[in-house]
Amino acid sequence: MNPKFAMRRSILRFLPMLSRGSLAALSIIALAACDKKSTTAKVIGKGHIPAHVEGTEWKEREMDHEQWLVTVEFEAGGRKTDAPVDKSQWDALKNGDRVRVNYSEGQYSHTIWGIDLRKL
Repeated sequence: MNPKFAMRRSILRFLPMLSRGSLAALSIIALAACDKKSTTAKVIGKGHIPAHVEGTEWKEREMDHEQWLVTVEFEAGGRKTDAPVDKSQWDALKNGDRVRVNYSEGQYSHTIWGIDLRKL
């Protein structure tokens, strides 16, 4: 057997282990690289995305379940974001309401995720 091919085969044998280890390392870094934060915000809008209906054309934002979204603006900094809520919370909140926002923010990307709203 050609030594070049033997070396390639031995490297390829270890690639799956490297990728699993890399994924684990990236997951640990991603979990450690976020900050839990809390602030107050004002409700500035509400939205509803209906569930996908079988037999119709699939649209980009459709899912297999309804989504109820509340758009809030942080009082500190003026950042705006959409927060998924359940139907009862969506019905209870009105434009101009103040809410407590608990969320996680990426340290490097500043992406907001895991958002939770509570009416003040």
